[in-house]
Amino acid sequence: MRKSRTVGLLAGTAIALSFVSSVLADDRPELTIAMAAMQRLHPAVAESNFDSRVIKSVMDGLLNRDWLNGPNGNDGTEIVAGIFTAWEQIDDLTWEFKVRQGVKFHHGRDMTAEDAAFTISQERFEIRPHNLASSLEKVEVIDAETIRVTTKYPDPVLLHRLAHVIGHVVPADLYRERGYEGFGAAPVGTGPYYWAESVADDYIVLKAFDDYWGGKPPFKQITFRSVPETSARIAGLITGEYDIITSIPPDQAELIDREDDYETRSIEVENMHHLTFMTGCGEEGVGCDRGDGREAAVRNPLVRKAMIMAVDRQKIADRLWNGLAKVPAGPTWEMYGDLHDADRAPIGYDPEGAKALLKEAGYEDQEIVIAVTAGYYVNGDRAVQVMMEMWKAVGLNVRLQFVENWGQQRPYGWQDVWINSSNIRIPDPLSPWWWRFAEPSASYLARNVQEPTEEYLRVGAILEQTLDSEARITAFHEGLDEWQEQNPALIMYRPIEIYGVREDLKWTPYSFYWMDFRDYNVSFEEK
Repeated sequence: MRKSRTVGLLAGTAIALSFVSSVLADDRPELTIAMAAMQRLHPAVAESNFDSRVIKSVMDGLLNRDWLNGPNGNDGTEIVAGIFTAWEQIDDLTWEFKVRQGVKFHHGRDMTAEDAAFTISQERFEIRPHNLASSLEKVEVIDAETIRVTTKYPDPVLLHRLAHVIGHVVPADLYRERGYEGFGAAPVGTGPYYWAESVADDYIVLKAFDDYWGGKPPFKQITFRSVPETSARIAGLITGEYDIITSIPPDQAELIDREDDYETRSIEVENMHHLTFMTGCGEEGVGCDRGDGREAAVRNPLVRKAMIMAVDRQKIADRLWNGLAKVPAGPTWEMYGDLHDADRAPIGYDPEGAKALLKEAGYEDQEIVIAVTAGYYVNGDRAVQVMMEMWKAVGLNVRLQFVENWGQQRPYGWQDVWINSSNIRIPDPLSPWWWRFAEPSASYLARNVQEPTEEYLRVGAILEQTLDSEARITAFHEGLDEWQEQNPALIMYRPIEIYGVREDLKWTPYSFYWMDFRDYNVSFEEK
């Protein structure tokens, strides 16, 4: 049993936790979570694998995904109430939403319909654009309990947009006063925990907001700490310094599972790890002019396809993830329901075919630079190092360059390929096939990194702007055809997130990176 400590969950060495909802705030436990990294937060752009873990405790969504009771398990396909308690589609472009009453912001003011409207208003997204808000035309306050949303076109996924980060409710007055940067430094929301203290790249402290409309939070305080070394996170869990740790490689899970009072909890997350090819010219145009009169080699789709065919992705997934991670046929997943292309085959491992494609492409030993942010992704460094040998075997001249952080990868263009990931923001093909790689306001296009074809843009517009289910299915499957012709990225696999957790802490991880510590997802077991 764990020893007592200043920020611990136990009052002594021999007594396990047993708390009831009526217990006073001072008697509630504290929770300490060790993460592999920590980045700057903002409630409307907190979408990295690590930011996402923190922000859901601070902010409430206008709508939510039901991660615990969905028809397919905890994949969050069903939309449930949040700050919006009811909704009705008036016509193809118009929706009305009822706003929850009796909700307070962390600074004490009552939340109003005006705050809910501002959260998804043009005014807010003029301050800081977000491509998830691209369909929103106008938001009006009808009365104290009702707002009306008008979209630019028939939007088949509006409810899921509002259930993601753009729907994290903010106080209009504070946001206007502080601006995007100031508000993001210490966000104020209506969630069960308020932002109390932070030190950049070190820790964030959240404290219980006892005026939370959903009931008193189960923890008095939650501390998120940045602990980059896996071994340090595991040691801290076993010695009682941490209660939950994230990002455990599969081959180290046993170190936790063999302990009596600790266990691992794993889940396939709504994310895909991939290598992104610079199909555009980059922020400074260097991809189109390497200084020797030649374009970057990866601008040729034949070279990109050859790099994929040269890699035995299934072997990498099996060996690094103990067979748990899936190698997809493209950016298509079961959670898409009827739109998922279950019969599509992936581009297979074919070294001889890769050599033939390189010859057809006229590839002449041009150097291809791949950038890797060291240690950021579980198994990411190891996967790329294995690929390096496979590329070398088919005659590709690839140079691996490790960088310390994402800032060192900018401006985009000096590298040809880089490792990153894409969150599957909603259970629909728009994410990430469209929003990440082709939607006009997406970051890749804004930085001139990606250069989607006319066919890609044509089918994407259909997928995004029609309510016709059959037309959307056809468009997406045609879009997958174009993906496998153009290959803007090499999808490695959909990863598994493994948490190390105190065994007596009953908490369920979601298939998204959000960590939810509201009372319906937390309980304690006496041992």
